[in-house]
Amino acid sequence: MRDAAVERSRSLTYETATFTTTGRRERQEDCLLASFPAGQAHGFAIVADGMGGAASGEVASALAVAEVFAHLKVNEAHLAAAGAGLPHVLRAAAEDANTRIGRHGALDPQCRGMGTTLLVAVLSGDRLFWISVGDSPLLLVRDGSLTRLNRDHSMAGQIDLLARSGQMDEAVAAAHPDRSVLTSALTGAPIPRIDCPEAPVTVLPGDVVIAATDGLLSVPRPVLARTLARAAGRSAEGIAHALREAIAGAADPHQDNASIAVIRVGVPPAASRARVADSLPVHTLVRAEAKRAPAEAPWSSLFQRRRRRSGQG
Repeated sequence: MRDAAVERSRSLTYETATFTTTGRRERQEDCLLASFPAGQAHGFAIVADGMGGAASGEVASALAVAEVFAHLKVNEAHLAAAGAGLPHVLRAAAEDANTRIGRHGALDPQCRGMGTTLLVAVLSGDRLFWISVGDSPLLLVRDGSLTRLNRDHSMAGQIDLLARSGQMDEAVAAAHPDRSVLTSALTGAPIPRIDCPEAPVTVLPGDVVIAATDGLLSVPRPVLARTLARAAGRSAEGIAHALREAIAGAADPHQDNASIAVIRVGVPPAASRARVADSLPVHTLVRAEAKRAPAEAPWSSLFQRRRRRSGQG
């Protein structure tokens, strides 16, 4: 029975689609990479949302993605095995990325104070592992139901708790200026909070996994849930298109950068190859200051990452 279960898990396929949008910002500070090579029973997606102002936000996110990508490729055997050692690999990758960001900031005065969120989702067979630092969401759509899998390292969760308990008006909570303040990020200092479960989540055929930066969250959760439920039967590309339209439809005047990887889990059709994709890193450099972070050292436990309310660059 166990051999049959292993064989079924290996027969799962991953169809992927990715996209990024600058939103209302002048610069793209997100970085995204998804790697699901054809014929391989595992793959991963990495997203990072940079902050720091000037040119440093995109530097931090690019450094994080490059460092994690290199670390995962060196440890490819752990990804294929999807065993107990994989969370350790993910933690080591995040620590290496954090160290690299700190060293770069120490060498380049223009990059001091930069930082980034990090989300890495690894799929191997029917197992989903992840590591996340910051507020970039990892979502699972199953049977039309939307679930956030990873923890939100921002003040939004605490503010929403106050609203649910009646201590704050829901409208005030939804528009609170501190919602985007991070409680953890990669900055070169010790990482305050890391979400990296030891046990994986089991994925099933028909599941859709979404790794994104928080720009996706400009879409109200009920709207996002309806959008994904309606698009659940589409291809990964179709789901990505629906998400892009939902972001545009939200018409947020302060729309942040959004970078999204959609991974649709399936089974290979008879006598045909699995539909998979191997996308290159997406990292667009244009002028803006999408995120702000305190320049003081050492970093405090809160990372100021608020939406800009003015049109200044």
